[in-house]
Amino acid sequence: MRKIIFANRKGGSGKTSIVVNLAYVLSKKRKKVLVIDLDSQAHSTFYLNREFKVDKSIIDVFNDISKINEVIVETNYKNLFLLPSVEELGDLNDKLKKRTDFLKQAMDSINYDFDFILMDIPPSLERIVISGLIAADEVMIPLQTHFFPMKGIAQLVSLIMKINKDWKKDLKLTGIIPTLYNKRTRIYKSVIEEIEESFGKDILLPGIPYDIRMAEAPSYREPITIFAPNSRASKAFDILAKKIIRM
Repeated sequence: MRKIIFANRKGGSGKTSIVVNLAYVLSKKRKKVLVIDLDSQAHSTFYLNREFKVDKSIIDVFNDISKINEVIVETNYKNLFLLPSVEELGDLNDKLKKRTDFLKQAMDSINYDFDFILMDIPPSLERIVISGLIAADEVMIPLQTHFFPMKGIAQLVSLIMKINKDWKKDLKLTGIIPTLYNKRTRIYKSVIEEIEESFGKDILLPGIPYDIRMAEAPSYREPITIFAPNSRASKAFDILAKKIIRM
């Protein structure tokens, strides 16, 4: 089971779209996938939960970690499951101070045989983010290829190192995913060069280019590979999923 958290200090990187669409493509490749929504905006939950109603959420898991198997729900897509979030998740911040590792403990109790667990977190350093990082084994960073998003990578790497030290973990940064890019622009080339110089070429994963269909798909609550199967983004997710499976 690979437990991957998708993190970025800056919003607007397309993080939720990466998680939801990658999860769907992996599920189509016969991988059993769980999406854990750790964001109080609950966008992944909105995207994948067509019932419009959340009876149980990550809050119920915090209150009783043994209930995680009851909270996990099937989506409309074969092999794709969801652990939902709700807006009230933000109210847990202070309570998490004493139980930061609740999610790790809960995940150890999962009865499902998942190939991948993908975690969507808010663009912040809320304690729920720390909980997700403690529970994960890998970090992947969706990165919009602009100057300011690059500034947050160093902070995230420092946080990974601190968590490894404090919790005796071996959490690894295994990939940076360029998003919303145009290869013809000068800033794209500059950011890619900086990533390669700082982390090496192997850290770069196949990216997701700017595609207007990606902005349209969430309003239909459909993964891009269903909404626009011949789009550039749809083809890019297929390439990304194949690469991650091989890793």
